[in-house]
Amino acid sequence: MALNAAYVSRVPDATAVDVLCVMCALGEPINVPTLARVLGWSTRRARELAERLVGLGVACVENGPARVRMYAVDAQCREHAERMLSTRPAVHARVAAYLERSAPEQRRRIAEHLVAAGAYERAAEYLEAEAVAASQRRDPVAARGALQRALEILPRGHARVAVLEERRASAARDLGTFAEAERGFARSAELYLAQARRDDAARALLSRARAWLPLAVPRRALTIATRASALARDERLLVEVTGFRAVAGACSGETVPADGALASAETALAEGLRAFANGAVRLAASAFESALARAESS
Repeated sequence: MALNAAYVSRVPDATAVDVLCVMCALGEPINVPTLARVLGWSTRRARELAERLVGLGVACVENGPARVRMYAVDAQCREHAERMLSTRPAVHARVAAYLERSAPEQRRRIAEHLVAAGAYERAAEYLEAEAVAASQRRDPVAARGALQRALEILPRGHARVAVLEERRASAARDLGTFAEAERGFARSAELYLAQARRDDAARALLSRARAWLPLAVPRRALTIATRASALARDERLLVEVTGFRAVAGACSGETVPADGALASAETALAEGLRAFANGAVRLAASAFESALARAESS
């Protein structure tokens, strides 16, 4: 192993090192045409350099389908090859470009190569797309993980951070972790306000208030919803906030003025209040959503 490690650190041709790093990055035996496509070389050049690495003992040959000659990093050299790969952002960029063409569904893998290449915004876009796909297949754990990674790589002041915070909080809410969701919506609202996006901030605050209701803290929910009401400008959003304030206010024993448009929602609101009084907070939330739907359709 020590001998092979020495070879890895002293491979004489920098382009041969790129071949080794591509093998390492793809993490599987690959053939010469694939090497050539990733690096943008001729197949002859890729084959010559791959064979040189085999001769040095830092790469190995495996038989592929139909006896295709496949190349991979020697197992004893992999750790050292990975170290070299970490110093070659250009190779990561080429591998990401190759995966974008050949395996676009591997969004998380593409994103990590883009991060290593320094393309943080594009990586965040792929992670956000992965979160959307995870939500569509009803996997909030994967969605939250992808959004968390996107937030880790983007600078705090980036314009997309507020949206990512809000979406991560939504994923946490879907998982039933309402306290985490509440904190995430609070951060998102602050970031929206810093960008002077009042309706977006109000919407995030309303989501934050909703997270407090299942936590059985209606008075806190009412306080936050009142702040959202002061920020909102969109008419539909105002109706929604007003409806929530009516529910949270009634749950906390306070009277909150409601628009006339909410009159048709009285039955559903009453059902929600009865459910809340009996401790069925999830049923109360469901009735509340029904109340809003009726209010908005009236």
